[in-house]
Amino acid sequence: MTVIRLRRWLRLWFTFEDRVGPREYFFSGCALAVLKYVGDVALVYAATGRVWSPTDYLSPVASLVAAKLAGAPPALLPLLAIWTLPFLWIGVSMSMRRALDARLSAWFALLFFVPGFSYASMALMSVLPSRAPRDVPVGAPRPYEHRLPRALLAIAAGITVAFGLAFLFNLV
Repeated sequence: MTVIRLRRWLRLWFTFEDRVGPREYFFSGCALAVLKYVGDVALVYAATGRVWSPTDYLSPVASLVAAKLAGAPPALLPLLAIWTLPFLWIGVSMSMRRALDARLSAWFALLFFVPGFSYASMALMSVLPSRAPRDVPVGAPRPYEHRLPRALLAIAAGITVAFGLAFLFNLV
């Protein structure tokens, strides 16, 4: 029974098969935020001896590097980036599907990347009712479904280029 539940959640997080309603969005967001925070705290503390606080997520990356990650081993930033990737994928893909389920634009999911606004947009999408047609069976293709993987790949490519340029010019 537990394996079946885990498979359902993994399918919800990593595929485009299921609609994302407010309940799934809220509980996934809370659980994954706690998991991400605990992982960040453990990695930063193990590498620097400093404690990562929840308010650090509101700070620009450059100030975090200067304050919290000063003197950290060089491998810490790439390790934090790798640890972050699945959470970015889940957050953006679920936010896109949740926005579409609430009949908002899929572009609304880009607020996921804006510190501060991301929390407000996630809270809003957690309370907006589902407005997608209920007569579409689970697993049936949605009109937008073919565009989501390409959109996420474009976002991933943009982030990769941005981080590459930031490292190239020593901004991070």
